[in-house]
Amino acid sequence: MTAIPLQIVDHGPLIRKFDTADLTQHGAWIVPRMMKAYPHLNERAVATFLQNIIYNNEYLILFRDDSVALAQVSMAHALTGPPVVYERFVWCKNPDDKEQQKNAAEFYVHIRRWAKQMNVEAMIVEENSDVPHDLIKEKIGRVFSRQQQFVRL
Repeated sequence: MTAIPLQIVDHGPLIRKFDTADLTQHGAWIVPRMMKAYPHLNERAVATFLQNIIYNNEYLILFRDDSVALAQVSMAHALTGPPVVYERFVWCKNPDDKEQQKNAAEFYVHIRRWAKQMNVEAMIVEENSDVPHDLIKEKIGRVFSRQQQFVRL
């Protein structure tokens, strides 16, 4: 009987759900990035926000060594049917690194799967992402556009 050689398959960097312990390792770049994106927040407010959403089923926060993604499921408004998943951000440690962008595009597959499990019919994407449109489209299919009017107060 001949032995069958083991074949090692590389599936790329592992995507994991963010946990409180990960704040220590990844907070060094995520917290400053959040403070830049949301200037009304200070370091303590960002850390508290992240700690509060980690175990909240309304949010999905994922990470890999070089990127992080945050999505939220919410009703668009009280009169609409199914909820909507909003991409809050998909960021790379180095936003200009093409390999990191490619890796971060994998988050969209996970977010889409999470949304489908909740019978969500729409995902709002590309509002705060380092991942180029074509990579997102490659991972989740056609991305539609719509225009929204607003008034500054």
